[in-house]
Amino acid sequence: YMRQLTRELRVLVRDTPIEVDALRGDALLLRIPAAWLFEVDAVALRPEAQVRLDALGLALVSPQGERTRVEVVGHSDSLGRREPNETFTQRRAEAVAALLAARGVAPARLATRGAGEAELREKKEDSPAARQRNRRIEIEIRPSR
Repeated sequence: YMRQLTRELRVLVRDTPIEVDALRGDALLLRIPAAWLFEVDAVALRPEAQVRLDALGLALVSPQGERTRVEVVGHSDSLGRREPNETFTQRRAEAVAALLAARGVAPARLATRGAGEAELREKKEDSPAARQRNRRIEIEIRPSR
């Protein structure tokens, strides 16, 4: 069922900036640029982000999606202090999880975490583009065991 869900998600995110990667243990990782979902320094989803995430919500309530656990993780760049970045990214992760729950994903299947700047994709943030790549939401989808 995870292979079917992977195929379904790859079709759904085609023509978007969302990246889909396979992880060990049949897990999937979706990387979504924060700017695609949020205004700068905002924790509320953009109105268009709600529409953009609808398809993902539908996939996660499909027969294949129902057999998964979902963790939403917020990430930031290294600007600012560590603790406020963790809180900020936690609130962004919660906003995405709340939208998925509103679309029918059972809250018991959802977890959130604010990673802040702890897991930078770009270790050397020497440009605005590098910092922007670090500002993201990751959604890890794992099979229920």
